[in-house]
Amino acid sequence: MSTITLTNTFVDAAVIEAEEFNENFTDITDVVNGSIDGDNISTSAAISCASVTASGAITSSTTVTGADLAATDDCTVGDDLAVTGLATVGETLGVTGVLTASGGIVLAADKGIKHRVLAKATLAADQDNIENTTWTKILLDTENADIGSDFASNQFTVPVTGYYLVSAAVHWENTDMVADKNYACAIYVDPLGAGADAGVAYDWKQSSVASKYITNQIAMSLFYLTATDEVSLWCYNDSGGATLDVESGTSYTHLTIALFSTV
Repeated sequence: MSTITLTNTFVDAAVIEAEEFNENFTDITDVVNGSIDGDNISTSAAISCASVTASGAITSSTTVTGADLAATDDCTVGDDLAVTGLATVGETLGVTGVLTASGGIVLAADKGIKHRVLAKATLAADQDNIENTTWTKILLDTENADIGSDFASNQFTVPVTGYYLVSAAVHWENTDMVADKNYACAIYVDPLGAGADAGVAYDWKQSSVASKYITNQIAMSLFYLTATDEVSLWCYNDSGGATLDVESGTSYTHLTIALFSTV
């Protein structure tokens, strides 16, 4: 069978087989409880069936729902992809909406799942003369990674509500370091509040001797963030003067954030 034309809703379809099931069939409304099996599957309508299998590519401009999904080539979905079984893709998997695969995801070519929201930023140069007893924003101006283009103006703007993994570090230069004083960093989330009220995670340290390097670190932590929240990195010291500097470089001072789950 070389072609097949679907012009109505098909309910409890047993098996639909075609060498080329393509977007020319724009009248297709739905396929429920059956399965689609073909070389290349491409449609502008929703696909909802027991399984979707293609020896080539699967392409849909809207939702794809089924028990299992298998494509030996690319799988591109313009909306949500929901699979209650296993999703197996031989090449690139691209989903614009929400991806759900209860049975797991296997990407033969990519060897992993690519985050569509990921950012890491640092300082291009040292940030000098940090104010005393005042929370000061770290002016992160160099992006090591920004998948999704969500980092700008020294902060990360949350693109979609969900759970995020966040880590941070602030490295203080040893010059002008004062003994027995407090040094801290914090991850702020606006619009929670201003100053310390906006902090969701902190790290405090005290210098034991003068002229010693100190690094404040916030280990990778999970936060529930809402779309349009602004995430930034701040620092604090009570050394007695505005002479301390924060060292630049991704190994020293940074903010890293990645979307873990939208569920």
